[in-house]
Amino acid sequence: MSAIAWLRQLSPMQHVKRTRILDLAPKATLNTEKRLAAVAIVTTGLLSSFCPILRTWPPIDGKEYWSPLQVILTAVEGRLPGGKDIPILLGAVAPFLACYALLVVALVLLVIFPSKKCLAWIAVAGMVSSALGLRDGPTFRQLFYGYWRSSTSHVEYRGLVALLFTVMVALLLISARASRSEEVHTLVGMPKDLVGRDGKSS
Repeated sequence: MSAIAWLRQLSPMQHVKRTRILDLAPKATLNTEKRLAAVAIVTTGLLSSFCPILRTWPPIDGKEYWSPLQVILTAVEGRLPGGKDIPILLGAVAPFLACYALLVVALVLLVIFPSKKCLAWIAVAGMVSSALGLRDGPTFRQLFYGYWRSSTSHVEYRGLVALLFTVMVALLLISARASRSEEVHTLVGMPKDLVGRDGKSS
């Protein structure tokens, strides 16, 4: 046996059968299962724009329950007292518009390139944006009724905030669990000589 062949037998990389070095690192994209789950969650978030999840009391324009899309269209048509004031309109709907825009971007990425890192950043940005919507109570009241404070007029919008925040948290969990799952499968497939005692690659 030659010296070169003897050294090859001692090398731990000899135990890695037909595995490239790049394959030992966690993949940057979601697998099919996680991808479909993320698409379902994003679709649910986008469909909420058609759901009458906002409630006004007393009713405005003969309506008590509003969908986010109805609020925007009615305000643009000038049928809401504060809808003609662009800063008030943007102040009320901007956090939610940002969330829906992020969901559209997430859906496009999931179709073209389902990156776990990009999905995680979108989820974090969406969580921050939806949380900022909690401050929109007076702005919503001014949009619907034309004044900031009132003991008889109410706009219930926290359900929309909770729904969008939950969607973003679910996307973040999918991204995090996908990354963790890839790391575990990677370490299981690696030879013992390349894995340290703490379960991490050496």
